[in-house]
Amino acid sequence: MESKKVLTYGLLLSVILIWALSWPISKLGLMDMPPMWYSAFRLVVGFVTIFIILLFQKKIKIPKKQDIPLIMSIGLLQMACFLILINGGLLFVDAGRSAILVYSTPFLITPIAVLFFDERLTKAKLIGLLLGGLGILLLFNPWTFNWHDHHTLIGNVLLLLAAVCWAVAMLHTRYGIWHSPSIQLVPWQLLIAGFFVIMACLILNPHPQINWNSRLIWTGLYNGILATGFAYAAIIYVSQKLPVINTSLLLLGVPVAGLVFSSLLLSEKLTWVTSAALALIISGLIAIAMDKSTDIKA
Repeated sequence: MESKKVLTYGLLLSVILIWALSWPISKLGLMDMPPMWYSAFRLVVGFVTIFIILLFQKKIKIPKKQDIPLIMSIGLLQMACFLILINGGLLFVDAGRSAILVYSTPFLITPIAVLFFDERLTKAKLIGLLLGGLGILLLFNPWTFNWHDHHTLIGNVLLLLAAVCWAVAMLHTRYGIWHSPSIQLVPWQLLIAGFFVIMACLILNPHPQINWNSRLIWTGLYNGILATGFAYAAIIYVSQKLPVINTSLLLLGVPVAGLVFSSLLLSEKLTWVTSAALALIISGLIAIAMDKSTDIKA
């Protein structure tokens, strides 16, 4: 059990760092490719990566009929819709602020998990939720938000919708019935997501303006191989093992690290307000990490 705990938290930490870096990298990639096509690009790369790895390991399996609900919900909500919405939001919203909005999922998930799935809201989780909430509120700062900017408003709505898609998929991942190992379903989830996004691209934007260059290639490979292929496989495993409250709260580490990476790579300002908010969120993460009541699902 101890080795499973180390594996679960090790994978979660790697996902946090990979996804945090993917925000500014995606912002760079979107300079050369429309958001929906960029989503399709990284899904195709992710699918090819996972498929080749499992093929060499002889673990490619045709999914069972009972696996279809999890393939569809994760493939469509957590992958396809999520990527389309965040890449669309990134066109109008800074990478750091985008990450904040998308990872507001704990505030959607916690009441549902407590009321309908009997998850325990311990003192440590409550402290983490309150500190993280204060940090998110301080970072988002609705009092300085320009509510009259049409494009900014659209961008923020898209990002909040992405958070809703993520929350629903996370609950299904944790409480759905798995008939096959999660890693064997990942390529099929990526295939469904990629097919859906490509069809949407061909219908809505059949003649995209794409500037093929080294920047687009390396950002697409990073987001495809690491942020899509590896990270989705890892977070699905983690979401199966940890309570959704813990997973969603600990993923607040993504916008924390994302703000730092965005500041370093894109010169997005890291003000004293941002620093104070990061301190609050990090304090909340420490409180959750110290919660000894967390059970790792077998």
